[in-house]
Amino acid sequence: MPIPSPTRHSRFREAGAGALGMVAGAARTAATLRVVPVTNWPVCTRCLRRRRALRIVTRLMFWGGLVAFLGGFAIPVAIGQVGQANPALLVPILGGLALMLLSAVALALGQPARIARVRATPDGAAVQFIDPHPEFVRQMRAVAGAHWS
Repeated sequence: MPIPSPTRHSRFREAGAGALGMVAGAARTAATLRVVPVTNWPVCTRCLRRRRALRIVTRLMFWGGLVAFLGGFAIPVAIGQVGQANPALLVPILGGLALMLLSAVALALGQPARIARVRATPDGAAVQFIDPHPEFVRQMRAVAGAHWS
């Protein structure tokens, strides 16, 4: 029998598993979240296209999943088989649920901070760029001045 490591699953032990652990984790994240309003960034057309495409994918996944999910419940009513077990209806129900949940991934990938690869400083006064594109640096220096780094 293996001896459990004291660090294994420590994240779940400190907050508790399940819904309460998720709420505690979300509360910790909200307490440390820093929002920095930034305007006039020189964003390239490739990044704009990527954001637009991810927003479209998010909407298609969510609304398509919702239609499939609700359709899985509406089909038996439409064909008059309410109360009869039909395992095939689990496909649109579970598939729709999966699509709706996975749309959150596409939504997160399309966030401006993720596309621009930035994060707020711990004090929330500025943003830090993580490996910025050289063209972005050149345009930011043109907008913000030579002191921008």
